[in-house]
Amino acid sequence: QHEVEMTGIRKDMEWNITKRKEVETYYQTLFNAANDAILIGRGMHCTECNHKAEEIFGLGREELLEKTVLDLSPDYQPDGSPSSDSIAAILASARGGEQQFFRWSFCRADGSEFPASVTLKIFTLNDEELTLSSIRDISKRVDAEGQLMQAQKLAAAGEMLGAIAHQWRQPLNTLSTYISSLEAAQYNDLLTKPFVDKLVAGANAQIHFMSKTIDDFRNFFRPAKKKEPVDVFGVIISAVKLMEAQMKHGNITLAVKNKAGSDALVVNGYQGEFIHVIVNILANARDAILENRLGRGEAGGDMIEIVVATEGDWILIDIGDTGGGIPEHLLLQIFNPYYTTKGASSGTGMGLYMAKMIVEKEMGGELLAANDGRGARFTIRLRRMQTDAVRP
Repeated sequence: QHEVEMTGIRKDMEWNITKRKEVETYYQTLFNAANDAILIGRGMHCTECNHKAEEIFGLGREELLEKTVLDLSPDYQPDGSPSSDSIAAILASARGGEQQFFRWSFCRADGSEFPASVTLKIFTLNDEELTLSSIRDISKRVDAEGQLMQAQKLAAAGEMLGAIAHQWRQPLNTLSTYISSLEAAQYNDLLTKPFVDKLVAGANAQIHFMSKTIDDFRNFFRPAKKKEPVDVFGVIISAVKLMEAQMKHGNITLAVKNKAGSDALVVNGYQGEFIHVIVNILANARDAILENRLGRGEAGGDMIEIVVATEGDWILIDIGDTGGGIPEHLLLQIFNPYYTTKGASSGTGMGLYMAKMIVEKEMGGELLAANDGRGARFTIRLRRMQTDAVRP
C-alpha cells in the first residue's frame, strides 16, 4: 500500500514538473518571439532580455546582462537633457504606479544611435522591484519622416528662390552702381585710393550679404544627419532673412523681440529642420494676413511678431500675427496631416504637421496654437541646453 501511494505521489510530481516545464517553455517562446525588444531589470541594471533585444543592440545575451540602461544610451537625449537625469525622472514616475510611454535614444554595439519608442512598467515579484521595458526600434519611421520633411523643403524651393531673387535685386543694383561710378570717376580723374577703398568696402559688404543669403538657403535645404547644439537666435535670424523680402512685398512688418536677456539660448536639434519650422509658421502667418486683408478690404498696418523668452529651463518662442486668427473649431485640427485651409492648389496640409513632429518628436519640445484677439499665436517650447552641456 505504501509503495502504491509513493508511486502515485511520484507520478503527480512528474506530471507537475512536466507541466511546469511546458508552461515555462511556452512563455519563454512568447518572450523570445516578441517583435519588440524586452528588457527586465532591477533599477537600471538588466537581468533578462529576449532575442529581439540582442538583435537591435547588436549584443549577445551575456553582454547585455552586464549593461545598465545608461550603458545602452548616449550621454544626452534628443531634447538636450542628460540621459541619467531623464531616466531617473521616468523611473520615479513609474514607481508611482503609472505605466510610462516615452521616446528614447539608444546606442548599438557599434556606437551608432537609434530612436526607440519605449513602454516601461515597474512591478513587484517575490518582494523584489523589477522594471519591464518594451523597446521598439523606430529608425525606419524616423527615416521616412525625414524624407517627407525633405520633400516638403523641396516643395518650398520655388518660393524660397523667389525670396532670394527679391533679396538679391537691391545688392545687384548697388553693385551695378559701383561699377558705373568707376567709369565716371576715371573719366573725371577722381579715381583716388580713398575713393577705390570706399567702393571696394561697399561692394564687399553687398557680396557678403548675398553670400550669407546663400548660406541661409543651403542650411534650410541641407538634410541634417546628427543632432547638434543650435543657437535659437541664429535660427530665427536665418528664417527672418529668408522671409524678409516676401514680408516687405506684402507690406507686413516682421519684428523680433528678445525678452530672454543676453545669455546664449541653445537647444539640441537639427538646424535646418528648426529653420523650416519657423519659416513654415511665418509663411502661414503671411498667408493669413493677406487673406484677412481681402476680407476686410484694407491694406497695410499688419505685423508678425516673434518674441523670445525663458521660463526656468525652457525657451519660449511666441510667433503672433494680425491675420484674424484660426476658427476655434479648427484649432485642434491644424496639426493633423493633410489638413489644410488653403485648398489643394496652394497647400499640402503637411507643413504644420511636420513642424509639430520636429519640435515634439525630434527636439523634445512642444508646439501649441491659440488665438490672442488680433490673430493666431504659435508657441514653441524647447528645453534649454546648459552651456556646460554644449559639446564641441
